[in-house]
Amino acid sequence: METLSSSSLGAAGSWSIAVLIAIPAALVEPGAARAGEDGKAGDGSAAAVGSETVTVAQVVAIALENRPELAKLEHQAKAIEAKKASIAIVPPPMVEAGTAVPFTDPLSFPEATIMISQGFPLSKEPQHMAEVEAKKAEAVKEMSRSDALMIAWEVADRYMAAASMQEEIDALRELEVQAVSMAGAAAIMSSSGMGDASMAALAGVEVEMLKGEREAMEEGLAAEKTMLAIMAGMDPDALAGVRLVLPAYEELVADPVSAMAQAVEASPGIAIIDAEIAAMKAEGKVAKDAFYPMMTISVGYSYKSNMLMGLMGKDAFMISAGITIPLWRKKYAAGVEAIEEGLTAMSFEKEVEAVGVKGEVAAAWAEIASIQAGHRALVGKVIPQANLAWELALAAYSTGGVDLAAVIDALGMLEEATRSKVEMEGDHARARARWYRALGVPPEDWWT
Repeated sequence: METLSSSSLGAAGSWSIAVLIAIPAALVEPGAARAGEDGKAGDGSAAAVGSETVTVAQVVAIALENRPELAKLEHQAKAIEAKKASIAIVPPPMVEAGTAVPFTDPLSFPEATIMISQGFPLSKEPQHMAEVEAKKAEAVKEMSRSDALMIAWEVADRYMAAASMQEEIDALRELEVQAVSMAGAAAIMSSSGMGDASMAALAGVEVEMLKGEREAMEEGLAAEKTMLAIMAGMDPDALAGVRLVLPAYEELVADPVSAMAQAVEASPGIAIIDAEIAAMKAEGKVAKDAFYPMMTISVGYSYKSNMLMGLMGKDAFMISAGITIPLWRKKYAAGVEAIEEGLTAMSFEKEVEAVGVKGEVAAAWAEIASIQAGHRALVGKVIPQANLAWELALAAYSTGGVDLAAVIDALGMLEEATRSKVEMEGDHARARARWYRALGVPPEDWWT
C-alpha cells in the first residue's frame, strides 16, 4: 500500500508517520503490499491458501480446478467421443429366425428358417455420422473454454472487490493514525490554553468515526472473503486469515480496433457456433445419405417337411443378395431443406455474436481508458495537493495559525483522495480482467 503521507510531512514538524505490518518473511511473497504481475498458482491446488497472502491468479487457478461446471463439460465431451468411436463403418450384422405356415398346402408343417444378414450402405453415412459427433465434441470443448473464461472473470472480479476493501482498510488505518496525531495536537493546544476543549473533543470524534468505518469495512471484507472462497470451490472459511492483494497498477496500452479483430478470432462463443455449423453440415450429409440404397447379403438355413415326409424333411443352405431403395424421397428432401435453413440462421447468429464480442471489447477499453485518465490526474495533482494541504494545516494549527476545523477539512480531503486512489486501482484491475475475458486470453495468462 503506497503511503500517501509523504516523508516531507516531517519537515513541517514532528508529525511523520510510519506504518509497519508484521508478517513472517518466509510466508510473504515479494511485494506483498501489492502483488506483482507474475503471481501464478503453481498447480492451482488448495495448498496455495496455506500462505499469508494469496494472489488473484492463485484463486482463479483453484476455481478452475474445483468448479463442477468444467468437470461436467469434460465428461460430456468424453461421452461424445465414445459415441463417435462406437459408429461402425458398416451396420452390425443381423440374425433373423422365423417360421412360416404355407396355407395352400394343409399337409405341410411350418417352415423354419434362420438367416444372418449384413447391410452395406452405398453412401458414406457412417463416416458422416462420426463427423457429426466429432463436431459436437469440438463445440463442447469450446463451451468449456467459454465457461472457464466466465468463471475466471467472475472470481477475479470478486477477488478485486475484496482486495480493494483490504487496501481501503489499510488506508483508513493510516488516516486513523494521522487523526490520532491531530487529536494529540488538539489536546496539547487545549491544555496550554491556545485551543478550545471542544475542539479536542471534536478531534476525538473524528478518530472514532474513522475507526468505526474501518471496523465496519473489516466485517464486510470477511463476508467478501467467504463469498470468494465459495465461488472458488473452497471451504467458506478458507480465506479467513489470508491477505488479498491487488495486482500492481500498470497502465494498459492497446489499440481497441485491432483488439476487436483479435477478440473475434479468439472468441469461444464464435468457435462454438463454428463447431455447431460444422456439425449441422455433417447432419446435412447424413440426411442426403438417406437417398442412397443399401445392399444386403444374407446367408442362412431352411428346413421344411410335411405329414408324408415326417421328420425326414428337406433342408437347405441359402445365400441371397438384395438392394433396399428408399421411396419417400420428399420426406428426406424436407429434412435436407430444414438443415439448410438452419445453417442460414446460424450464419446470422455468428454475425450477431461477433458484434457482441466487439461491443464487449469496446466497453472494456472505454472503462479502462476512463479509469487511467482519472488515475493520472489523481496521482499527479490531487493527492500531492491534498498531502500538502494536510501538512500545512497541521503545521499551522500547531502554531495557532488556523483552527481545528481547517485541519479536519484537510484530513477529509486527504481521506477522499486516498480512498479514490484505492477504488480506482481496484476498478482498473477489475476492468483488466473484463478486457482479457473479452479478448479470449487464457486465464493463466491474465497476470503474467
